Amino acid sequence: MAVAFKPVREVSRDPVPAMARGATMVVLGQLASLARPIAVAWFARRYGDPSLGGFAMLWACLEIGARFATLGLDRALQRWMGRGRAEAALTGIVIAGLVAVGLAAVLVHVIPRLRLLDVAMSPMYRLMLLVGVPLIAMTNVALRAARGEAQIAFHVLARSVAEPLLLLAAGGVVAPPAALLISLAGGATIGALAFIRTFSVRVLAAAALRPRAWPVRELLGTAIPLGLADALQTMRTRLDLVFVAIVTLSPSEIAMYAVAAEVASMFVRTRQAVDLVVAPIAAHARCDRWRIVRILTTATRWSAIVGVPLVLAILIAPHTLLERFGGADGSTVVLCALAAGRAIELMLAPASSILAVIGEPSLLLLSAGVGMALALAGQMVVAIAGLGPWAVAFASAIGMLMSSLLAGYWLAARCIARK
Repeated sequence: MAVAFKPVREVSRDPVPAMARGATMVVLGQLASLARPIAVAWFARRYGDPSLGGFAMLWACLEIGARFATLGLDRALQRWMGRGRAEAALTGIVIAGLVAVGLAAVLVHVIPRLRLLDVAMSPMYRLMLLVGVPLIAMTNVALRAARGEAQIAFHVLARSVAEPLLLLAAGGVVAPPAALLISLAGGATIGALAFIRTFSVRVLAAAALRPRAWPVRELLGTAIPLGLADALQTMRTRLDLVFVAIVTLSPSEIAMYAVAAEVASMFVRTRQAVDLVVAPIAAHARCDRWRIVRILTTATRWSAIVGVPLVLAILIAPHTLLERFGGADGSTVVLCALAAGRAIELMLAPASSILAVIGEPSLLLLSAGVGMALALAGQMVVAIAGLGPWAVAFASAIGMLMSSLLAGYWLAARCIARK
């Protein structure tokens, strides 16, 4: 249900300093996270491409499985501000853990049958999936237990600092699967600390002894729409490459489009950083109209300050960027279309982040679904007409734009405008 804003009689506390501190933590965390690609480069040099290829594929399956196991439970806990929050947090962790164990068991049996690996499914790889998927899923929920700036700090510390640095340090001693498990254990430890610091052991023990009070139905009712919206947004960023393959049937065209999409993915990573800062602060200020508007306008301005120079740099010199990333001149139009669409999505991203934590979950799902449907319809027309990859990129950009505009409209009309 959308939030009815309460009248504010006192001068509201300005959320901008908290946002600035959160943004600083995120930027420093991004610098620390460079340890992850350094670790991957070290693995490639020490173990060779075939072994690294199998490990990388399993790593991707592990993260995808954990994302599906979480399915919006982390976001649902993030927006849970009423009574029974400890019970809601325990419910989310237990559900995510159980679903993750089931998905990991399925992946262990299915992956060898797909014959996608150049190496056999070793016991260490099986252990990596069986332990890693539940660890990531449960940590996703635990890190959302804290509120406001504390949530940002714990998330950055776990995901951007501890896990990449532990992966790099352990990678010099043990094999990549063991190093990954060590890094995930470090992130899970920080998630557990965030969980205990937020509620205390006494409160959690009391909540654990009352399983009948756990809000399973209420939490899932919020989590499923939010999880589906997140899945649709992820699919929308990947589906265009499938249509390029259908339209061109050319490995070189697919590779050129993939390079252009990778260059434009800098906007996606920036959008995720914006959400990490905006959502916890907005959830904490959910009943204060002035603070919500302040958060929205400030975050939108910051997104524009970052997004506009990035897109201008791409539009001015697309050839140079493509050459540096191994692309070709034939994909310049594709790069420009994707960059323009994702830059607009970045600048409108704060509205989607705020809508996810204070609005009706169905509204975010509706905006994501409309954007996905529009992009899919446009790409199907492109495939039927036999147009090139540039047309697929334009259809994808239109879907991004429509989804972001709808989220902004729902936020203004159904949340901010309501008394």
